[in-house]
Amino acid sequence: MMADKWIINNTYLQNFNTGKNTITLNFSGGISYISGGYLRVGYKTIARPYTASNMTFWLPGINGIINLYSAFYVPGNITGMNISLHYFSNYSIMMMIGNKTVFEDDNATGESYADVTNETLYSILKYDELSMKSVPIRLGLKQIANISTDTGNADVVLITDLSGSMNWRLNSDNNGNTVTNCSSPSLYLSTTKRISLAKCLDKNFVAIVLNTTGNRIALVGFARDANTYYRGLTDNLSLVTADINSYPNSPSGGTCICCAINRAFNIIGSRNASRQRFIIVMSDGIPTYKCVNNGDCTNGPYEGNLTTGYPLWACCGGGEDNCDDNQCWQSTGSANYSVRRAATELDAEVDSIGFGPVKSCAFANATLRGIAEIGNGTYSSSSNSSELDEIYAKLAKHIVSLSYVEQTANITGKLLPSVLYPDSYIHFNYNPSVAEIEFNRIPITVESMPAGNNISEVRVYIPPDSLVISAKATSYSANKWTANVSVSNIAGVTTAYLLSEYGKSFVPLGDPFTVDIPGSLFVSGVNNTVTTITGVNPKNLTGGSVDNRLIYTMLLTGSVDYDRVFKRADGCRWRLDFEDGSNQTFNAPPLYNGSKSCYYINGGYDSGDAVDDAVYRLLSRLDVDGDGLVDVTIRGDQLAIEAFAIPNVPSLWGPGIVEVRVWAR
Repeated sequence: MMADKWIINNTYLQNFNTGKNTITLNFSGGISYISGGYLRVGYKTIARPYTASNMTFWLPGINGIINLYSAFYVPGNITGMNISLHYFSNYSIMMMIGNKTVFEDDNATGESYADVTNETLYSILKYDELSMKSVPIRLGLKQIANISTDTGNADVVLITDLSGSMNWRLNSDNNGNTVTNCSSPSLYLSTTKRISLAKCLDKNFVAIVLNTTGNRIALVGFARDANTYYRGLTDNLSLVTADINSYPNSPSGGTCICCAINRAFNIIGSRNASRQRFIIVMSDGIPTYKCVNNGDCTNGPYEGNLTTGYPLWACCGGGEDNCDDNQCWQSTGSANYSVRRAATELDAEVDSIGFGPVKSCAFANATLRGIAEIGNGTYSSSSNSSELDEIYAKLAKHIVSLSYVEQTANITGKLLPSVLYPDSYIHFNYNPSVAEIEFNRIPITVESMPAGNNISEVRVYIPPDSLVISAKATSYSANKWTANVSVSNIAGVTTAYLLSEYGKSFVPLGDPFTVDIPGSLFVSGVNNTVTTITGVNPKNLTGGSVDNRLIYTMLLTGSVDYDRVFKRADGCRWRLDFEDGSNQTFNAPPLYNGSKSCYYINGGYDSGDAVDDAVYRLLSRLDVDGDGLVDVTIRGDQLAIEAFAIPNVPSLWGPGIVEVRVWAR
């Protein structure tokens, strides 16, 4: 993402008044959104900065489609907060702080006012987790998902158990009834075969995943092997649905979970940084085979890559009698090995689903849970058909959100406009943790040069004897999210912002344009590097914009120490040039009436004059980037540099005599 820049002509400055000024951005073309930006204002004031104990975060006015991604930063420990919203909408509206929903209006009609009290927010949020850090916020229409174009990059292998036990009822080990119509009310009865429900839930699952352009599905059905029912990755929903329909309605055979995972490994093929990999393992029982051609199920090897189970007679029966013993441990060990290989070599997430009364079988439950833990995934199980329906749907939506590449609101047709009024806000009370401005310390705000690289690193040198009290990193994230901001220096690398703290999926979260960084992370006297990373999920990260910057405020010392002894201390008439293009002349000391002229910009001063030397060193403190332009713009009536000279300081000049006396006895 690259940013553009506009400079408001000075002739328009007369339109700005003391107090509140409203600036509106009007879109006349078809593309109507802001993906980041800020307004820099230079002004002169005699007001002294102070540390407040409360603040108001004003939400921007939006007229069109409410779809706000932002963040707030409170420079202290929050003690209370409340929200006031003023909006116009005929669609449901919601607001999130971090990963918590703090407001919903599902009955919005026309203009509305809403207040969220401190009591409500305190019951939802943990204030200590929101203090002194940038916290993402999201405010928008719930229906925005229905008017958006989503793009994903998921490669998903859906594994289905086709062993003999899938003939049984969902809640017991008795034979069930076959149901082939997924719309039949009988599908969710306890008398229905597990395989009948599994085939319908499989079809619902693939429909959700493939509804996002760019996602692909592969299928693996297994019993003693995984060599018959499988299909490679495709985005063709009709083909996948037909394959699921071809699964047998009366399955048979044992349970070789490692075979299915190895087949999934072969389908995916290799690690690909541009794709997100997922393997979903569904089974209703204990694994009975291992994936290495060896008949010793007690002391033999079990770490193998085969897709056919061994030994021919199975390592165990997988019945109720094996639920509480260790007879099937090699079969489970073989499954764990296959999962670890997929997670490590393919960077795949492996999730597991227990289909049926798995919770009552300790060994089966532990096996499926272990698969998810090794595969950095989730494990769910149920013997209730409605709960299994929810498990499949939730997992499919989880994959869609994690595999998100980009989302663009593509508004067509007659969509009623919505409005967020600019009198909406979040108010905070807090105990400040910002350093007070000290006497003889001058606050100066500096804007770095753009990053100029796709890694999005900004390097700044913090002068000695200075103190950074606040900093903001800008991030033009566009259709991605600002995922990570860190500061590195001689003290190491410190993370200032990490979006994945709020969840694996970035889709429901807010996105800051500016990330506030505590001043304590910067070290004086050395280079400090601020790195900004964007992405669409924790596994799909990229660099930031070449136009990212760092805006930081430092306290500079307004005096210099004594230096060497000089022959004279007369002074000079100085000219200063400032960063904003203005200049100023002054006498130092104020009563100087000589003819000597000094220029800071090119170092033109009398280095043999004590006053001139001190003034130059003092001005150097106010020139942060060392370009000869003073960063602190000072009016003539505010500028007075006093010099206190100490005359008649003894010093050694001329030749010296050194005597060495040696006494002898």
